[in-house]
Amino acid sequence: MSLCSVSRKEIARAIRLGRRGSHVTHNVSSEHGVNSHGHRMSGTITWTPVNTTQIVFQVQASDGKAVAAYKPVVQICDCKNNGTCLFDTSVGESDEVNSKFKVVACSCSEAYSGSFCETDYDGCLDDPCFPGVKCTDVEAPGFGAVCEECPYGLYGDGKKCYDIDECFEERDLNDTRQFCQQECINTVGSYNCGCYSGYVSYNRTHCKDINECSDQQLFECPNNAHCVNTMGSYICTCDDGYKQYVRNNTCINVNECIEISSPCPEYSTCEDTEGGHKCICLTGFEKNSTGYCEDINECTLSLSDDDRHNCNIQASCHNIPGSFQCTCNEGWHGDGETCKDINECDDVYLNDCDPQKAKCSNTLGSYTCTCIDGYEGNGTIRSCTMMIAHVISRIVKDTEGSYKCICKNGYEKRCLGNLEIVQILMNVKEIRTHVKIIQSVAT
Repeated sequence: MSLCSVSRKEIARAIRLGRRGSHVTHNVSSEHGVNSHGHRMSGTITWTPVNTTQIVFQVQASDGKAVAAYKPVVQICDCKNNGTCLFDTSVGESDEVNSKFKVVACSCSEAYSGSFCETDYDGCLDDPCFPGVKCTDVEAPGFGAVCEECPYGLYGDGKKCYDIDECFEERDLNDTRQFCQQECINTVGSYNCGCYSGYVSYNRTHCKDINECSDQQLFECPNNAHCVNTMGSYICTCDDGYKQYVRNNTCINVNECIEISSPCPEYSTCEDTEGGHKCICLTGFEKNSTGYCEDINECTLSLSDDDRHNCNIQASCHNIPGSFQCTCNEGWHGDGETCKDINECDDVYLNDCDPQKAKCSNTLGSYTCTCIDGYEGNGTIRSCTMMIAHVISRIVKDTEGSYKCICKNGYEKRCLGNLEIVQILMNVKEIRTHVKIIQSVAT
């Protein structure tokens, strides 16, 4: 139901159109469906219109002699649901100046909205709930809205929700999931797991080490150095044979021959090389399967070997550590590489031949002793004895049953009895045949 009114000021203006004391009457056409009532001098005429259709209200004042007419401004208030009319504010396309008509605005309670408070106000339009929280309007005459629970990871009444800092709590709201192994990055309603530098995530919460050494683009080491992976990083280690030069963080050669005690095994010398060193066996030594230097036995090598000894054929080779010695054999003299025969016969101290009864004959590397004629034995001192066969030159049988002895030149004739001669001759093996002859003669 609408309420229409004409202000007292407007009616008073119409009354002043008549003379003082005149009887004033008013007339409102009923064709607009308006039922009016009023008081003769109250200054206000009110009626209740059935809608907001524009109407024209005209006041005519008559004193019986003249008639004056005036059209005041008609203000219609159509507020519903206990809305308050705001006569100073119009709605719609009201033309107060020309048509003398306007529909006034309404001030609605919290439960209603619309130009005339005709609509239930949707409390969710004010966004009372936290973003993401479902909002449900409270139907009029109630007002406001109901907010559901805060999203996962937040807590509050639904209108205001506050983030749960899982990183601070160091736990997941869902206890079935393992928490971050390394870094935690809190987000609104959740969190993300991160990894330290040098690590990579592999199942959202866990991190594994990045092997920078497996990709040359991930590490940078100086020359003569290699990459060694560490947990979360890597280090550069100088290669064997090099050491770190702190001043410019480079790797320089190590002179192992100077800086390392006994870098090479026994019987070898050290030779420095770039990034290492060589152990060179001394002359007369060679490396074995274990890397050690062992003596070369030059005396056992064949003629085709380069390291074979050079001893003379008449010398003996004696192996010594790293070399060998040549010693001329007995009967020879020299440095072992050159050996000359010793003539032992030139020096009585070098032979044992009987100086009076034997003859010394030099041979290559030795000598021989030979008893002189008339003596027998091996020729050494006191080994030569006189031979009877040399005394007897010839045994001649002159007559049957007799003989005579003929001595060699330089010997005296001395005859022995038959028996004595036989006994002497039988002691000499070399002349047994003569013994037989003598025996036969004696018989």
